Amino acid sequence: QVVDQINHGVPSLIQPGMEIYVAELNFSAGSMAADLSDFETAYSYLNNALVLLPENHWSSHYDFSLRLIFLRAKATYSCGNIEEANDSLNEIIKNGRCIEDTLDAYYVHATILNSCEEKDQAYT
Repeated sequence: QVVDQINHGVPSLIQPGMEIYVAELNFSAGSMAADLSDFETAYSYLNNALVLLPENHWSSHYDFSLRLIFLRAKATYSCGNIEEANDSLNEIIKNGRCIEDTLDAYYVHATILNSCEEKDQAYT
């Protein structure tokens, strides 16, 4: 895949100003991998996308950050890394601008806690 070739050359192949475009390519590849239930590959692509975002990505690329970090949280959880998945969900909850933007994160967070038999924390 083209995205794999670009990722192998990161950061030397990415010209300044192209980071978001490459992050979007990685997001698309990660989304396709997740759709095929290949969550380890999805996790890899989504992490590559995340490291390409600027530090102020929540203000400069809010919608993309929301979609990327939510899908990354689901892929991370599916790979068995519950703590990292919860960290991603908490990042969405912290940076979400409205309840509609954070509702899915709250739901997945409660589902994770429930599956880990931490029901007392799931709904507080």
